[in-house]
Amino acid sequence: TALMGGDPMPDFLGIIVGHAYYFFARLYPLHSGRRSIIQTPKFVHALADYINSGNGVVSAASNVVQPPRQRYFAGQGRRLG
Repeated sequence: TALMGGDPMPDFLGIIVGHAYYFFARLYPLHSGRRSIIQTPKFVHALADYINSGNGVVSAASNVVQPPRQRYFAGQGRRLG
């Protein structure tokens, strides 16, 4: 973003928030022996369950037919010179 002339502040804030979440949700409980300070809201769990059940708007990309992989440079591999 910054290289293209955009505002880098949202990217930095995302990095800071992501690190804070990881610390309070994973590292702090692991090292202190206490419960996680941050809990995922129930509606997020319900939304993920709804989407993963196949009834949601978003579907997995596993149903997309992938084109056959094209081989480049499929010669016999002889050295030149």
